[in-house]
Amino acid sequence: MTSGLRSGKNYKLPEDKTVTKDENNKLDEQVEQVELDEFEEENVNPFHPKNSLNRSFSKKGETSIGTLKKVEGVNDLSLSEDPSSLSNTKSIPSGDSLEGAASLIVINPETEKTLTLDPTQHGGDHLNNNSHSSNNTPENTVQRSFVEEPIITMSTYIKLKDAIAIVPIFNKKELGLEDFLETVDYANDLISSAEKSTFLKLVQSKIGSEARKALKDAKIDTLAKLKEHLRALYNSGLSVSSLQGLLAQQMQRENESVLAFANRIRDLGNQIIQTQECKGEVPEHFKESTKKSQEESFRSGLLDEISVRLPATNDLTELIKEAIRVEKAINVKREMRKRLEKYCSICKRTNHNTENCRQKLVAVITSGNTNNSQQKSQQKSAKPQCDHCKKLGHTIDKCFKRAYDLANAAQTQTQTQTQTGDNKPTCTKCGKTNHTTDRCLNHIMCDFCKNRGHYEKNCITKKKAESKNSQAPPQGNAPRKDNEEKSHSLPEQSDLLTELLSTL
Repeated sequence: MTSGLRSGKNYKLPEDKTVTKDENNKLDEQVEQVELDEFEEENVNPFHPKNSLNRSFSKKGETSIGTLKKVEGVNDLSLSEDPSSLSNTKSIPSGDSLEGAASLIVINPETEKTLTLDPTQHGGDHLNNNSHSSNNTPENTVQRSFVEEPIITMSTYIKLKDAIAIVPIFNKKELGLEDFLETVDYANDLISSAEKSTFLKLVQSKIGSEARKALKDAKIDTLAKLKEHLRALYNSGLSVSSLQGLLAQQMQRENESVLAFANRIRDLGNQIIQTQECKGEVPEHFKESTKKSQEESFRSGLLDEISVRLPATNDLTELIKEAIRVEKAINVKREMRKRLEKYCSICKRTNHNTENCRQKLVAVITSGNTNNSQQKSQQKSAKPQCDHCKKLGHTIDKCFKRAYDLANAAQTQTQTQTQTGDNKPTCTKCGKTNHTTDRCLNHIMCDFCKNRGHYEKNCITKKKAESKNSQAPPQGNAPRKDNEEKSHSLPEQSDLLTELLSTL
Protein backbone atom coordinates (compact mmCIF):
# COMPACT_ATOMS: atom_id res chain seq x y z
CA MET A 1 0.00 0.00 0.00
CA THR A 2 1.37 3.37 -1.07
CA SER A 3 0.32 6.58 0.63
CA GLY A 4 1.42 10.10 -0.33
CA LEU A 5 2.87 12.68 2.05
CA ARG A 6 0.24 15.00 3.48
CA SER A 7 0.48 17.94 5.89
CA GLY A 8 -0.15 16.84 9.46
CA LYS A 9 0.26 13.12 8.64
CA ASN A 10 2.97 10.95 10.19
CA TYR A 11 4.42 7.80 8.65
CA LYS A 12 6.38 4.98 10.23
CA LEU A 13 9.67 4.19 8.50
CA PRO A 14 9.95 0.49 7.55
CA GLU A 15 13.06 -1.52 8.27
CA ASP A 16 14.17 -1.65 4.60
CA LYS A 17 14.40 2.18 4.57
CA THR A 18 13.62 2.55 0.84
CA VAL A 19 12.53 5.79 -0.84
CA THR A 20 9.99 5.94 -3.71
CA LYS A 21 9.22 8.76 -6.14
CA ASP A 22 5.87 9.20 -7.81
CA GLU A 23 3.98 11.93 -9.56
CA ASN A 24 1.18 13.40 -7.52
CA ASN A 25 -1.34 14.77 -10.01
CA LYS A 26 -3.45 16.31 -7.26
CA LEU A 27 -0.70 18.84 -6.52
CA ASP A 28 0.81 21.43 -8.81
CA GLU A 29 2.17 19.88 -12.02
CA GLN A 30 5.51 21.66 -11.63
CA VAL A 31 6.15 20.23 -8.16
CA GLU A 32 7.57 16.76 -7.72
CA GLN A 33 6.26 15.02 -4.63
CA VAL A 34 8.30 12.28 -3.00
CA GLU A 35 6.25 9.39 -1.73
CA LEU A 36 7.35 6.64 0.62
CA ASP A 37 6.29 3.06 0.09
CA GLU A 38 5.07 0.64 2.76
CA PHE A 39 4.42 3.33 5.36
CA GLU A 40 1.92 2.81 8.13
CA GLU A 41 0.02 5.93 9.22
CA GLU A 42 0.12 6.78 12.95
CA ASN A 43 -1.41 9.59 15.05
CA VAL A 44 1.70 10.99 16.70
CA ASN A 45 2.99 14.51 17.23
CA PRO A 46 5.11 15.41 14.14
CA PHE A 47 7.08 18.09 16.05
CA HIS A 48 9.65 17.04 18.62
CA PRO A 49 11.76 19.61 20.53
CA LYS A 50 15.00 17.61 20.34
CA ASN A 51 17.16 16.65 17.32
CA SER A 52 14.48 17.21 14.66
CA LEU A 53 16.20 17.37 11.27
CA ASN A 54 14.54 18.91 8.20
CA ARG A 55 14.38 18.25 4.49
CA SER A 56 12.15 20.00 1.92
CA PHE A 57 10.90 18.75 -1.40
CA SER A 58 10.30 21.09 -4.31
CA LYS A 59 11.33 21.69 -7.87
CA LYS A 60 14.62 23.56 -8.30
CA GLY A 61 13.97 27.29 -8.34
CA GLU A 62 10.51 26.90 -6.84
CA THR A 63 9.29 27.47 -3.29
CA SER A 64 9.33 24.45 -1.00
CA ILE A 65 5.92 23.04 -0.18
CA GLY A 66 6.98 21.49 3.11
CA THR A 67 9.68 20.03 5.28
CA LEU A 68 10.22 16.36 5.99
CA LYS A 69 10.91 15.92 9.68
CA LYS A 70 12.17 12.97 11.69
CA VAL A 71 10.88 12.53 15.23
CA GLU A 72 13.40 10.82 17.51
CA GLY A 73 12.35 7.53 19.10
CA VAL A 74 9.33 7.00 16.78
CA ASN A 75 11.04 6.29 13.43
CA ASP A 76 8.53 8.35 11.48
CA LEU A 77 8.64 11.18 8.94
CA SER A 78 6.19 14.05 8.70
CA LEU A 79 5.56 16.89 6.26
CA SER A 80 5.26 20.40 7.59
CA GLU A 81 4.17 23.43 5.60
CA ASP A 82 5.64 25.93 8.05
CA PRO A 83 7.81 28.32 5.93
CA SER A 84 9.88 29.32 8.98
CA SER A 85 11.33 25.79 9.17
CA LEU A 86 12.71 25.91 5.60
CA SER A 87 15.77 28.09 6.31
CA ASN A 88 18.33 25.27 6.03
CA THR A 89 16.58 23.11 3.38
CA LYS A 90 17.59 22.29 -0.19
CA SER A 91 15.48 21.78 -3.34
CA ILE A 92 15.24 18.61 -5.39
CA PRO A 93 16.05 19.09 -9.10
CA SER A 94 13.57 17.97 -11.72
CA GLY A 95 14.06 14.63 -13.46
CA ASP A 96 13.23 10.98 -13.18
CA SER A 97 15.96 10.18 -10.65
CA LEU A 98 17.10 11.50 -7.28
CA GLU A 99 20.65 12.12 -8.52
CA GLY A 100 22.18 15.29 -7.07
CA ALA A 101 19.46 15.68 -4.49
CA ALA A 102 20.16 16.52 -0.88
CA SER A 103 20.52 13.49 1.33
CA LEU A 104 17.50 12.34 3.26
CA ILE A 105 18.45 12.46 6.96
CA VAL A 106 16.90 9.96 9.37
CA ILE A 107 17.87 9.35 13.02
CA ASN A 108 18.70 5.84 14.21
CA PRO A 109 17.53 5.79 17.87
CA GLU A 110 19.63 2.73 18.72
CA THR A 111 23.04 4.22 17.80
CA GLU A 112 21.97 7.90 18.23
CA LYS A 113 23.46 8.68 14.80
CA THR A 114 21.95 9.95 11.55
CA LEU A 115 21.24 7.74 8.55
CA THR A 116 22.02 9.81 5.45
CA LEU A 117 21.36 8.84 1.83
CA ASP A 118 24.73 8.22 0.21
CA PRO A 119 25.17 10.97 -2.47
CA THR A 120 27.80 8.88 -4.31
CA GLN A 121 25.14 6.37 -5.46
CA HIS A 122 23.37 7.13 -8.77
CA GLY A 123 19.65 6.87 -9.21
CA GLY A 124 17.93 4.64 -11.75
CA ASP A 125 19.75 1.40 -10.79
CA HIS A 126 18.82 -0.97 -8.02
CA LEU A 127 21.69 -0.55 -5.53
CA ASN A 128 22.85 -3.10 -2.98
CA ASN A 129 21.84 -2.47 0.62
CA ASN A 130 22.95 -5.41 2.70
CA SER A 131 21.74 -4.07 5.99
CA HIS A 132 18.32 -2.92 4.84
CA SER A 133 16.68 -4.80 1.92
CA SER A 134 13.11 -5.61 0.88
CA ASN A 135 11.82 -8.20 -1.60
CA ASN A 136 8.49 -6.40 -2.08
CA THR A 137 9.88 -3.23 -3.64
CA PRO A 138 7.56 -1.54 -6.21
CA GLU A 139 8.75 -0.99 -9.78
CA ASN A 140 8.90 2.81 -9.42
CA THR A 141 11.07 2.59 -6.31
CA VAL A 142 14.75 3.53 -6.15
CA GLN A 143 16.69 1.79 -3.35
CA ARG A 144 19.43 3.92 -1.76
CA SER A 145 22.23 3.20 0.71
CA PHE A 146 22.46 4.92 4.10
CA VAL A 147 25.59 6.31 5.80
CA GLU A 148 25.75 6.72 9.60
CA GLU A 149 27.02 10.10 10.81
CA PRO A 150 27.09 11.73 14.28
CA ILE A 151 24.18 13.97 15.20
CA ILE A 152 24.95 17.69 14.95
CA THR A 153 22.90 19.81 17.32
CA MET A 154 22.46 23.57 17.29
CA SER A 155 23.97 25.68 20.14
CA THR A 156 23.10 29.13 21.46
CA TYR A 157 25.96 31.64 21.39
CA ILE A 158 26.34 35.10 22.90
CA LYS A 159 27.69 38.23 21.30
CA LEU A 160 31.41 38.79 21.08
CA LYS A 161 31.33 41.98 23.14
CA ASP A 162 29.48 40.17 25.93
CA ALA A 163 32.00 37.33 25.89
CA ILE A 164 35.05 39.60 26.08
CA ALA A 165 33.39 41.54 28.92
CA ILE A 166 33.54 38.37 31.02
CA VAL A 167 37.34 38.20 30.73
CA PRO A 168 39.06 40.36 33.40
CA ILE A 169 42.27 42.33 32.88
CA PHE A 170 45.17 40.05 33.79
CA ASN A 171 47.60 41.32 36.39
CA LYS A 172 49.78 38.79 38.18
CA LYS A 173 49.67 40.74 41.45
CA GLU A 174 45.87 40.82 41.61
CA LEU A 175 44.75 37.73 39.63
CA GLY A 176 46.23 34.25 39.31
CA LEU A 177 47.19 32.96 35.88
CA GLU A 178 45.06 29.83 36.11
CA ASP A 179 42.01 31.82 37.19
CA PHE A 180 42.49 34.09 34.19
CA LEU A 181 42.89 31.18 31.76
CA GLU A 182 39.86 29.44 33.23
CA THR A 183 37.75 32.54 32.60
CA VAL A 184 39.10 32.77 29.04
CA ASP A 185 38.12 29.14 28.33
CA TYR A 186 34.65 29.75 29.71
CA ALA A 187 34.11 32.82 27.51
CA ASN A 188 35.58 31.01 24.48
CA ASP A 189 32.95 28.27 24.76
CA LEU A 190 30.14 30.84 24.55
CA ILE A 191 31.01 32.23 21.10
CA SER A 192 30.74 30.75 17.63
CA SER A 193 33.68 29.35 15.69
CA ALA A 194 33.66 32.26 13.25
CA GLU A 195 34.41 34.74 16.04
CA LYS A 196 37.18 32.80 17.82
CA SER A 197 40.03 34.47 15.90
CA THR A 198 38.73 37.93 16.82
CA PHE A 199 38.20 36.77 20.39
CA LEU A 200 41.85 35.66 20.58
CA LYS A 201 43.06 39.15 19.61
CA LEU A 202 40.76 40.76 22.16
CA VAL A 203 42.02 38.42 24.87
CA GLN A 204 45.60 39.54 24.16
CA SER A 205 44.49 43.12 24.83
CA LYS A 206 43.35 42.01 28.30
CA ILE A 207 46.91 40.99 29.23
CA GLY A 208 49.07 43.42 31.20
CA SER A 209 51.55 45.68 29.45
CA GLU A 210 54.64 43.76 30.59
CA ALA A 211 53.35 40.39 29.43
CA ARG A 212 52.04 41.90 26.19
CA LYS A 213 55.49 43.28 25.39
CA ALA A 214 57.04 39.87 26.08
CA LEU A 215 54.57 38.20 23.69
CA LYS A 216 54.90 40.84 20.99
CA ASP A 217 57.26 38.80 18.78
CA ALA A 218 55.60 35.44 19.49
CA LYS A 219 53.44 33.92 16.78
CA ILE A 220 50.13 33.20 18.46
CA ASP A 221 47.30 32.00 16.23
CA THR A 222 45.40 29.75 18.65
CA LEU A 223 44.21 30.02 22.21
CA ALA A 224 46.27 26.98 23.18
CA LYS A 225 49.50 28.70 22.10
CA LEU A 226 48.58 31.81 24.08
CA LYS A 227 48.06 29.71 27.21
CA GLU A 228 51.35 27.92 26.60
CA HIS A 229 53.30 31.18 26.27
CA LEU A 230 51.70 32.69 29.37
CA ARG A 231 52.46 29.64 31.47
CA ALA A 232 56.05 29.63 30.27
CA LEU A 233 56.34 33.34 30.99
CA TYR A 234 54.95 33.15 34.53
CA ASN A 235 56.45 29.81 35.44
CA SER A 236 57.95 29.89 38.94
CA GLY A 237 61.03 27.92 37.85
CA LEU A 238 60.75 25.59 40.86
CA SER A 239 60.83 21.83 40.60
CA VAL A 240 57.89 19.58 41.43
CA SER A 241 59.39 18.54 44.77
CA SER A 242 60.05 22.18 45.72
CA LEU A 243 56.48 23.16 44.91
CA GLN A 244 55.15 20.22 46.91
CA GLY A 245 57.22 21.28 49.90
CA LEU A 246 55.99 24.85 49.52
CA LEU A 247 52.40 23.58 49.41
CA ALA A 248 52.85 21.68 52.67
CA GLN A 249 54.17 24.83 54.42
CA GLN A 250 51.25 27.13 53.58
CA MET A 251 49.57 28.82 56.57
CA GLN A 252 46.64 31.24 56.72
CA ARG A 253 47.70 34.75 57.67
CA GLU A 254 46.11 36.65 60.54
CA ASN A 255 43.97 39.01 58.45
CA GLU A 256 43.64 36.73 55.40
CA SER A 257 40.23 35.40 54.41
CA VAL A 258 39.51 31.72 53.85
CA LEU A 259 38.81 32.33 50.17
CA ALA A 260 42.17 34.05 49.61
CA PHE A 261 43.98 31.22 51.40
CA ALA A 262 42.11 28.62 49.33
CA ASN A 263 43.12 30.39 46.12
CA ARG A 264 46.78 30.22 47.15
CA ILE A 265 46.44 26.48 47.76
CA ARG A 266 44.78 25.95 44.38
CA ASP A 267 47.39 28.01 42.54
CA LEU A 268 50.20 25.92 44.00
CA GLY A 269 48.39 22.72 43.04
CA ASN A 270 47.97 23.95 39.46
CA GLN A 271 51.65 24.89 39.30
CA ILE A 272 52.63 21.38 40.41
CA ILE A 273 50.55 19.76 37.67
CA GLN A 274 51.78 22.21 35.02
CA THR A 275 55.41 21.63 35.97
CA GLN A 276 54.83 17.89 35.69
CA GLU A 277 53.20 18.35 32.27
CA CYS A 278 56.44 19.87 30.99
CA LYS A 279 58.08 16.48 31.56
CA GLY A 280 55.34 14.57 29.76
CA GLU A 281 51.87 13.23 30.30
CA VAL A 282 50.62 13.51 33.88
CA PRO A 283 49.27 10.21 35.25
CA GLU A 284 45.97 10.12 37.08
CA HIS A 285 47.47 8.92 40.35
CA PHE A 286 49.72 12.02 40.37
CA LYS A 287 46.69 14.30 40.00
CA GLU A 288 44.86 12.48 42.78
CA SER A 289 47.90 12.74 45.03
CA THR A 290 48.15 16.49 44.36
CA LYS A 291 44.47 17.00 45.22
CA LYS A 292 44.93 15.09 48.46
CA SER A 293 47.97 17.23 49.32
CA GLN A 294 45.92 20.37 48.67
CA GLU A 295 43.18 19.16 51.01
CA GLU A 296 45.66 18.32 53.80
CA SER A 297 47.53 21.60 53.40
CA PHE A 298 44.30 23.61 53.45
CA ARG A 299 42.99 21.88 56.55
CA SER A 300 46.25 22.11 58.51
CA GLY A 301 47.00 25.69 57.43
CA LEU A 302 43.70 27.22 58.54
CA LEU A 303 43.42 29.17 61.76
CA ASP A 304 42.68 27.02 64.80
CA GLU A 305 39.30 28.62 65.44
CA ILE A 306 38.19 27.53 61.96
CA SER A 307 39.96 24.19 61.48
CA VAL A 308 38.55 22.65 64.69
CA ARG A 309 34.99 23.13 63.38
CA LEU A 310 35.48 21.52 59.96
CA PRO A 311 33.87 18.13 59.21
CA ALA A 312 35.80 15.06 58.10
CA THR A 313 35.63 15.21 54.30
CA ASN A 314 38.11 14.56 51.49
CA ASP A 315 36.51 16.92 48.96
CA LEU A 316 38.47 20.18 48.76
CA THR A 317 35.54 22.14 47.31
CA GLU A 318 33.18 21.09 50.11
CA LEU A 319 35.90 21.76 52.66
CA ILE A 320 36.35 25.32 51.37
CA LYS A 321 32.59 25.95 51.46
CA GLU A 322 32.37 24.74 55.05
CA ALA A 323 35.39 26.83 56.08
CA ILE A 324 33.83 29.96 54.57
CA ARG A 325 30.58 29.25 56.45
CA VAL A 326 32.47 28.87 59.74
CA GLU A 327 34.41 32.07 59.06
CA LYS A 328 31.20 34.03 58.52
CA ALA A 329 29.71 32.68 61.76
CA ILE A 330 32.83 33.70 63.70
CA ASN A 331 32.76 37.20 62.20
CA VAL A 332 29.10 37.62 63.18
CA LYS A 333 29.87 36.66 66.79
CA ARG A 334 32.77 39.10 66.87
CA GLU A 335 30.58 41.95 65.71
CA MET A 336 27.96 41.15 68.34
CA ARG A 337 30.63 40.98 71.03
CA LYS A 338 32.03 44.34 69.97
CA ARG A 339 28.61 45.93 70.25
CA LEU A 340 28.19 44.59 73.77
CA GLU A 341 31.66 45.74 74.79
CA LYS A 342 31.08 49.32 73.66
CA TYR A 343 30.67 51.76 76.53
CA CYS A 344 31.35 55.49 76.67
CA SER A 345 32.61 56.80 79.98
CA ILE A 346 31.70 60.39 79.01
CA CYS A 347 28.04 60.14 78.01
CA LYS A 348 27.40 56.68 79.61
CA ARG A 349 26.04 55.16 76.39
CA THR A 350 26.74 51.71 74.87
CA ASN A 351 26.49 52.41 71.15
CA HIS A 352 30.03 53.79 70.89
CA ASN A 353 33.38 53.86 72.66
CA THR A 354 34.88 56.73 74.64
CA GLU A 355 37.30 57.67 71.86
CA ASN A 356 34.40 58.02 69.40
CA CYS A 357 32.17 60.11 71.66
CA ARG A 358 30.76 63.25 70.09
CA GLN A 359 30.72 65.09 73.41
CA LYS A 360 34.46 64.46 73.70
CA LEU A 361 34.99 65.94 70.28
CA VAL A 362 32.95 69.00 71.25
CA ALA A 363 34.97 69.37 74.47
CA VAL A 364 38.22 69.15 72.52
CA ILE A 365 37.05 71.84 70.13
CA THR A 366 35.92 74.05 73.03
CA SER A 367 39.19 73.60 74.89
CA GLY A 368 41.00 74.51 71.73
CA ASN A 369 39.09 77.76 71.56
CA THR A 370 39.85 78.44 75.26
CA ASN A 371 43.53 77.89 74.69
CA ASN A 372 43.42 80.26 71.75
CA SER A 373 41.80 82.95 73.92
CA GLN A 374 44.43 82.43 76.61
CA GLN A 375 47.19 82.77 74.06
CA LYS A 376 45.63 85.95 72.78
CA SER A 377 45.40 87.34 76.32
CA GLN A 378 49.04 86.47 76.89
CA GLN A 379 49.96 88.24 73.69
CA LYS A 380 47.97 91.24 74.85
CA SER A 381 49.67 91.16 78.27
CA ALA A 382 53.03 91.47 76.59
CA LYS A 383 52.09 95.04 75.64
CA PRO A 384 53.02 97.91 78.06
CA GLN A 385 50.43 98.88 80.65
CA CYS A 386 49.79 102.38 82.02
CA ASP A 387 50.09 102.76 85.80
CA HIS A 388 47.53 105.56 85.81
CA CYS A 389 44.61 104.32 83.66
CA LYS A 390 45.59 100.60 83.73
CA LYS A 391 45.21 100.29 79.98
CA LEU A 392 47.55 98.47 77.59
CA GLY A 393 49.51 100.04 74.80
CA HIS A 394 51.18 103.00 76.52
CA THR A 395 53.11 104.04 79.62
CA ILE A 396 52.21 106.61 82.28
CA ASP A 397 54.34 109.36 80.78
CA LYS A 398 52.29 109.12 77.56
CA CYS A 399 48.90 108.75 79.22
CA PHE A 400 46.40 111.31 77.93
CA LYS A 401 44.02 110.66 80.80
CA ARG A 402 46.74 111.48 83.35
CA ALA A 403 47.57 114.73 81.57
CA TYR A 404 43.87 115.60 81.48
CA ASP A 405 43.44 114.80 85.17
CA LEU A 406 46.51 116.82 86.17
CA ALA A 407 45.34 119.81 84.20
CA ASN A 408 41.94 119.71 85.85
CA ALA A 409 43.55 119.29 89.27
CA ALA A 410 45.88 122.26 88.72
CA GLN A 411 43.01 124.44 87.57
CA THR A 412 40.93 123.46 90.55
CA GLN A 413 43.81 124.11 92.93
CA THR A 414 44.48 127.52 91.39
CA GLN A 415 40.88 128.51 91.89
CA THR A 416 41.03 127.31 95.49
CA GLN A 417 44.23 129.24 96.18
CA THR A 418 42.74 132.38 94.71
CA GLN A 419 39.73 132.11 96.95
CA THR A 420 41.79 131.34 100.10
CA GLY A 421 44.68 133.68 99.31
CA ASP A 422 47.30 130.89 99.35
CA ASN A 423 49.79 131.53 96.52
CA LYS A 424 51.94 128.35 96.78
CA PRO A 425 53.08 127.03 93.39
CA THR A 426 51.50 123.83 92.08
CA CYS A 427 53.15 121.29 89.77
CA THR A 428 50.96 120.41 86.77
CA LYS A 429 52.67 117.05 86.32
CA CYS A 430 52.42 115.46 89.74
CA GLY A 431 49.79 117.77 91.26
CA LYS A 432 51.88 118.68 94.30
CA THR A 433 52.17 122.22 95.66
CA ASN A 434 55.76 122.27 96.98
CA HIS A 435 57.36 122.88 93.61
CA THR A 436 56.66 124.07 90.12
CA THR A 437 56.36 122.00 86.97
CA ASP A 438 59.88 122.74 85.74
CA ARG A 439 61.36 121.41 88.99
CA CYS A 440 59.21 118.27 89.17
CA LEU A 441 61.33 115.16 89.59
CA ASN A 442 58.57 112.56 89.07
CA HIS A 443 59.20 112.36 85.35
CA ILE A 444 62.96 111.93 85.82
CA MET A 445 64.36 108.36 85.80
CA CYS A 446 67.82 107.26 86.96
CA ASP A 447 69.69 105.26 84.36
CA PHE A 448 71.57 103.32 87.05
CA CYS A 449 68.88 102.18 89.49
CA LYS A 450 65.88 102.76 87.16
CA ASN A 451 63.99 104.67 89.84
CA ARG A 452 62.18 107.97 89.35
CA GLY A 453 62.87 111.27 91.15
CA HIS A 454 66.60 111.77 90.68
CA TYR A 455 69.36 111.80 88.14
CA GLU A 456 72.19 109.26 87.84
CA LYS A 457 74.79 111.72 89.19
CA ASN A 458 72.79 112.01 92.39
CA CYS A 459 72.03 108.28 92.70
CA ILE A 460 72.96 107.03 96.19
CA THR A 461 72.83 103.40 95.04
CA LYS A 462 75.50 104.09 92.49
CA LYS A 463 77.71 105.84 94.99
CA LYS A 464 77.47 102.96 97.45
CA ALA A 465 78.46 100.52 94.78
CA GLU A 466 81.44 102.63 93.81
CA SER A 467 82.59 102.90 97.44
CA LYS A 468 82.51 99.13 97.89
CA ASN A 469 84.57 98.62 94.77
CA SER A 470 87.14 101.14 95.92
CA GLN A 471 87.55 99.53 99.35
CA ALA A 472 88.18 96.02 97.95
CA PRO A 473 91.99 95.27 97.58
CA PRO A 474 93.08 94.73 93.97
CA GLN A 475 94.13 91.17 93.05
CA GLY A 476 97.80 90.45 92.28
CA ASN A 477 99.09 93.57 94.07
CA ALA A 478 100.85 93.80 97.41
CA PRO A 479 98.83 95.07 100.38
CA ARG A 480 98.99 98.76 101.08
CA LYS A 481 100.76 100.12 104.02
CA ASP A 482 98.84 101.62 106.89
CA ASN A 483 100.13 105.13 106.21
CA GLU A 484 99.03 104.99 102.61
CA GLU A 485 95.58 103.77 103.58
CA LYS A 486 95.12 106.57 106.08
CA SER A 487 96.29 109.17 103.60
CA HIS A 488 93.89 107.98 100.95
CA SER A 489 90.87 107.32 103.18
CA LEU A 490 90.52 110.88 104.50
CA PRO A 491 90.04 112.61 101.17
CA GLU A 492 87.61 109.98 100.00
CA GLN A 493 85.46 110.37 103.07
CA SER A 494 85.48 114.11 102.70
CA ASP A 495 84.36 113.81 99.09
CA LEU A 496 81.49 111.58 100.06
CA LEU A 497 80.35 113.95 102.75
CA THR A 498 80.50 116.84 100.33
CA GLU A 499 78.37 115.03 97.78
CA LEU A 500 75.83 114.00 100.38
CA LEU A 501 75.52 117.54 101.68
CA SER A 502 75.10 118.89 98.16
CA THR A 503 72.24 116.54 97.48
CA LEU A 504 70.51 117.53 100.67
